[in-house]
Order: sequence, then structure tokens, then C-alpha cells
Amino acid sequence: TILKNNKNRIINTVILLIVTFMFIVLFVLKIEIPCMFKSILGISCPGCGMTRAIGEILKLNLIGALKYNIFSVFMFIFILLSCVFILIDIFKNSNKYLTFMNRILNKYWYLFILILVIMFLINFCFNPVYACWCLEIKIKIKKSTLH
Repeated sequence: TILKNNKNRIINTVILLIVTFMFIVLFVLKIEIPCMFKSILGISCPGCGMTRAIGEILKLNLIGALKYNIFSVFMFIFILLSCVFILIDIFKNSNKYLTFMNRILNKYWYLFILILVIMFLINFCFNPVYACWCLEIKIKIKKSTLH
């Protein structure tokens, strides 16, 4: 069990190091990482605007964050709490949080997919670039039904 507990501690530490590294890259060094989803498909992904939104949250501008991505406040709180619980697991030498999250995702995977679809639709239809495109489609449909 000592080896298992050390393995859990290493996994939790690696997760925290990755989160810390990404935080430093994105918000301290301000290095922009292009969205692969948008680069390949040319449309906004479910997380589009999340980095800018979290930047706004760090400036305590919640309204600005919600304008970039409506789920940003929820995601920020989730990431923050996850880091706290992982730190607790590291100090207690346990793996309760990751086990709990694994059980939740295995049991409610369909809710995760549903949230991603909703985020995609919101970003696609309310993103200024695509909102114009959606409006053009609505206008074309309206014109075609009038004739």
C-alpha cells in the first residue's frame, strides 16, 4: 500500500504542476495558445473565450468573464476547488478526490456531453462572428417562407 499511496501522491502532484504551468503560461507570461478546434474546424469550440474569461475573473470582472464565456465562473470555481481538494489529498496521502471524480464521470457521463453541447451552441450562436451568420440564416429562412 505504500507504493500505491506514493503513486497517488505523484499523480496528484503532476496534475497540480500541469495546472500551475498552464496558469503561468497563460496569465503570467501571457503566451497565447491557439485553439486547435477552431484552427481545424473554423468554428468556436465549447470552451471558446474561456482563457480570456478566466483572465477577467482574476481581475474581478465577473460581467466581462460572462461575456467571453457564460460557463467561465463555474469552470473557475471548479478548477480552484479541484486544486484545493487535490492539495488536501497530497497532504493526507490519499486519492479520494480523483476517485470521486472518476465515479461521477462514469455515472453521469451523459451530463458532461450535454454541457459540452450546450456550451458549443451558446458559443456558436452568441459569438459575434457566428451570431451574424445565424442571423443571416434566419433572414434567408424568413424570406424563403414569405415567397
